[in-house]
Amino acid sequence: MRGEKPVKLRELQEEVQNKKDMWEGSKNRYRDNAPDATLERIAMREAAYQEATNRLMALPPPPMLPPVHGLYKVTGKLEAFSRLRCQADFDVDFYRTNTLPSASDNQRLAGGLTAIAVGSPALSALAASEDKPLVSTADYIQGQIKGMPFRGWVGMTDLKVGDDVELVAEWQVDHYEVYAIALPQERIISVCPRCDMGSYAYGMLRTKYMFIIIALLVGFTLFTMPFFAGESYWEGLISVVDPRDKSNLIMWGIGLTVYCGIAISLAISAYKAYAHTTCKLAEDIFRVMGWQNVEQIDLNQATGKHERKLKRQGKWYSPKRKDKPLRPTSKWAGSYEYWYYY
Repeated sequence: MRGEKPVKLRELQEEVQNKKDMWEGSKNRYRDNAPDATLERIAMREAAYQEATNRLMALPPPPMLPPVHGLYKVTGKLEAFSRLRCQADFDVDFYRTNTLPSASDNQRLAGGLTAIAVGSPALSALAASEDKPLVSTADYIQGQIKGMPFRGWVGMTDLKVGDDVELVAEWQVDHYEVYAIALPQERIISVCPRCDMGSYAYGMLRTKYMFIIIALLVGFTLFTMPFFAGESYWEGLISVVDPRDKSNLIMWGIGLTVYCGIAISLAISAYKAYAHTTCKLAEDIFRVMGWQNVEQIDLNQATGKHERKLKRQGKWYSPKRKDKPLRPTSKWAGSYEYWYYY
């Protein structure tokens, strides 16, 4: 739910370590015959450590990115459903198809071996991303449809048993691994985090950011240079932008070339990383849903368009209202909830 505090894997891991240290400390104090050290205190510390460890072990496994065998649609009523709001890593670094990896195969392998060794698949996410924060928040959903179990990581959900839904999933041994879940009656879809737009839409977004970066760099230069170019700020500003001064033309020519080079390099690097990872998975999801021109789809824009339609119809209400059903929004934090109108 909106505003719900997620389970934070790293904080829980630190809690387990702290409680283990306290338990070990109590045992050491007892061996040293400290006056306040008792067997009851040791048992209490041990119970607290075991309780925190059990919560850590029960956390869900990390996302499988991207799907291994291919996606297809499963339609039916939810026969069982539960969700856990939790942090996980959906960054492009952890896609097997990432062309610019910063998380090595050895890191991913180490994460898997850690999971096997301790019996907790959640720890593999921590091991594989030990030097990176787990910044994405998502719903880990579990349930049953048509008598078959499903589970997976998607954006925010507001579903219940009995809802008619469409899953975009792949079959994995004994369950459906879900990458999107839609409520057709409301035209709402919750997708795997960061899989909200096709490659063309993402390219247009990076182009927009590129021009913003250039504008910011030019603005910063216009703001700072006059301090060093005249007796007063305004004289310096006039001197800096004077087109009759050839040195100004050379300076701005070099500056714009450098600024454009920086912005274009950032845009191309980001596009290469996302086009074959999150955008590819997004397009696969859209294609399974039966949508056209999947490369051009931007679900956040579609949500904004639907909200404007609701406003014209007088049916829109603020997403902050607590007395109304929870709905997607393109405003403020809605961009990071990863559920949308379509």
